[in-house]
Amino acid sequence: MKKIIYTIILILAIITGIVLVTGKIATDKHQKKNVQTKIEEIDKLPIKLEDMGDVEFKLYKIPENVAEYIKTKSEFSSIYKHKKFVVYIKDDKLPFAKEYTTTLEKITNDKKYKKHYNFASRKGTIKIVTMNQRDIRLMQKKKQQLPEGVMTTTEGNAKLDFIKTCGNFCIVNPSKNQMLSLKGNSKKEAVKFEYVLDKYKKW
Repeated sequence: MKKIIYTIILILAIITGIVLVTGKIATDKHQKKNVQTKIEEIDKLPIKLEDMGDVEFKLYKIPENVAEYIKTKSEFSSIYKHKKFVVYIKDDKLPFAKEYTTTLEKITNDKKYKKHYNFASRKGTIKIVTMNQRDIRLMQKKKQQLPEGVMTTTEGNAKLDFIKTCGNFCIVNPSKNQMLSLKGNSKKEAVKFEYVLDKYKKW
């Protein structure tokens, strides 16, 4: 009888151990899957910028999920390669964009900068239409027309994260999956564009 009781206790202990270990593995996998899903600021700049005044400059690490979206689905997919690129707002309806567009247009045509950077303008107003992946697949299966420009919720979040972090002007380094963003008064920003682009040519 005692032998049977000991055997039952041993079996229960083994089952409990398996459940705990399996649960831990599942939790670890879930945590690993969700690691670095948001754009995070990097404390130290690789190249120091001086005398920037009121213009704020920050460096960010682009997580894999956002980088994957930009590489494959975004309007910047054709230039998300090894060459650095600059994203800036060009929108005639926005007064602040007009203030520095002239400066940037001159820079984008300068061979000195074209050698090191690609330039990509974007509209100030961003429209993001999202649906979950299941509903998109269901509509496609039924051959129903999807809303124009629809993307999955994951893609929509990735786009929003990128645009919000980039701001009015940013430099993206695809080989490092990093982004340098300038934020401040648009007139003061414009004065610093060439200085920042010169400093970060070899970044």
